[in-house]
Amino acid sequence: MSKKIFCIVMSILLAFGLTGDLTGSPAAGRVRAAQPVQAGITLDCARRYYSPKELREYIDLLAGRSGSFLQLHLTDNENVGIECAFLGQTEKKADKTADGACRNPRTKGLFLTDKEIKDLITYAQKRNVDLVPEIDAPAHMGGFLKLAENSSQKEACDLQADDGELDLSDPQSVVFVQKLYDEYAALFQGCRYFHIGCDELFSATDEDAAAYISQISGLLMQKGYTVRIWNDLLTKSNIRKISRKIQVTYWSYDGDTEDPDEKSARRASRVSAAQLQSLGFQVLLYNSYYLYYIPSADNDSTEDRAYMVNDLKAHWDLHCWDGEDGTRLKSTTGIAGAAISVWGEDSKGISDAEIYRQTKALYEAMISKM
Repeated sequence: MSKKIFCIVMSILLAFGLTGDLTGSPAAGRVRAAQPVQAGITLDCARRYYSPKELREYIDLLAGRSGSFLQLHLTDNENVGIECAFLGQTEKKADKTADGACRNPRTKGLFLTDKEIKDLITYAQKRNVDLVPEIDAPAHMGGFLKLAENSSQKEACDLQADDGELDLSDPQSVVFVQKLYDEYAALFQGCRYFHIGCDELFSATDEDAAAYISQISGLLMQKGYTVRIWNDLLTKSNIRKISRKIQVTYWSYDGDTEDPDEKSARRASRVSAAQLQSLGFQVLLYNSYYLYYIPSADNDSTEDRAYMVNDLKAHWDLHCWDGEDGTRLKSTTGIAGAAISVWGEDSKGISDAEIYRQTKALYEAMISKM
């Protein structure tokens, strides 16, 4: 190539921002390949125990598809399903079950150890699957508060505004939560995403909720994470205060309330998926009608399971965000992906194998529509 032609080519590349390091090393200006639409599975590891072996099986299921992730919902009101040195839940102090799982001798809750988590991170990375920790706050904090009650941090129990909800008007609530996230940010080092919950909080003002989200997301962004949150606390009055760098996992416009007045009020105040699109947010669809699986011995028949899979295949796609009959999105701009969520509160009596089979069927049905 002549010097003159080379200069012309370089001028064109520079004009469109297409240049990189011509030696072949990464550079900020190089064109990035389009990110694949992400597809994942969320497992409720707080209210149902999944062994490391079982979690590796879910990682294997997800492996082989670019953009796959396994989200671990590790904490909830009933239990903290992960080691917590800050509040005294450690492998050293735990009882061991016959299968080798760790059980808190005070709360009787089963939990994954730091070592097991680190091994899972390594395994997921080898399989090209993103492991996404979810430490749910500032609601669903009951599990942490039970640990605090039996630890040197008993004063944290005074921070509760409502059942399992921290009082965000008290600055000490944020201090308490930051210490938890400091511990888990260090543990999950090497993971790209971190989910901080932010669902079903009803005791805080929109302004306090926005301030909380900004503080905690900022802490984790500084540590190198892309932060994800549930959509519940994003309202028309506070959305302009929320960083567009945060990814939103959108599960329900109205929190699936059965009260018609509550439903109307929440839909009037909360931000829709379409509005998040228009504001430039990245959104992942967790549609609670089509993409939620809540195993229950009372209503988990073979017919029910088949219906769920067939209904998803027939009626769901990446435009469908608002339950069964909601308004469809006009485009998939900003829709970063979707996930099947498996919630464990009613799963007693359902075998691990049954849950895996149905989750696999739902996941495969979902990706077939993506």
